[in-house]
Amino acid sequence: MKLHAIKPTTFDKDLDYFPLYEGLKPSAMGLKKLKTFAQDSSERNKTFQFGESFSELRKSKEICRTERLGKYYQKTNEVFPEIIQYIVKSLVEENPQHFKLETTSDITTLVCLHTDEELVFNDKWELVDQKTNLSVPFVDAFDALAMQVPEDLVIHKIPSGQINPFKSEEDKRDYAAYIHLCHCNGWNAEWALNKTFNKIHEFVPRINEIVPNATRMMLSFLNQEWRFERVAAISFKTSHFINRHEEDMKLWAKPFLLKDPCMNLRVERQTVRGFPKSEAFLFTIRTYLYNLDVSQSEVEEDIKTKRREKILETFNNPDPKSYAHNVIVKHQKKVLKWLNKGQK
Repeated sequence: MKLHAIKPTTFDKDLDYFPLYEGLKPSAMGLKKLKTFAQDSSERNKTFQFGESFSELRKSKEICRTERLGKYYQKTNEVFPEIIQYIVKSLVEENPQHFKLETTSDITTLVCLHTDEELVFNDKWELVDQKTNLSVPFVDAFDALAMQVPEDLVIHKIPSGQINPFKSEEDKRDYAAYIHLCHCNGWNAEWALNKTFNKIHEFVPRINEIVPNATRMMLSFLNQEWRFERVAAISFKTSHFINRHEEDMKLWAKPFLLKDPCMNLRVERQTVRGFPKSEAFLFTIRTYLYNLDVSQSEVEEDIKTKRREKILETFNNPDPKSYAHNVIVKHQKKVLKWLNKGQK
């Protein structure tokens, strides 16, 4: 397996989600309601945020599907036309520079200008035709759309009995129904398919503090068609890979070495949008890596200075209540020696 290394400057021209500005406390990582696109059409309010890093993230996804698509994309037999339609219309509305829509009486064609691909849907929002040069063609609508955006995508089912009455206690169980996960962070699609929210997140540090009642939270997504944002899943990584599939741990779980230092701050910008009719929500995951060696970045000097101050503050005085306390303490001495010696 050959992983795609992300350049240290990949995300410098994108929106700034550098997580140390607000510290690493779980309280700073809660869900925030996003305005509708009609209320606020700014880049920061969009569901899908492209930026200049898209080409690198797309390349990473292409490598994943060439390796083995089933390793990164898993699904149940259910269909979610409401969610497919929402993704298509969001892409066209929020990013007209990348997408345009051509429609006839029963056929909708999404023209993807940034990838030079075309996706054809029938009136049930099923993928019926495609124009692509990928060696592994798209298998369905969700797969095709996930390859047009920088985010990883998950559809999570939350049976509430609103549409179909429960036949058994098992029918009430929530589960991951679709998972397109090329930029894994220590978990994978094959394992997570059909798993509950609690099972998928059981190893997340302090998950009970962040989400004290997962069922109540998920059902709240179905009470309104709002979008929520969360900047979280923050951690420090010793490689430039964003595909951290468990199977390939030997490639990305490297020790931090002063003779060849590499340390990145990893963060996810996540969004959630509920679909009451489908009894499900769409979960998007946009991954960023920020090199702790700010001298290599291409951001403005005042931002470099601010980031460096926050990095030094974080490692000089680790907060026991912080989200990544254990890994900070583990690497503290070596990282500080590196930062104080090699950066200005």
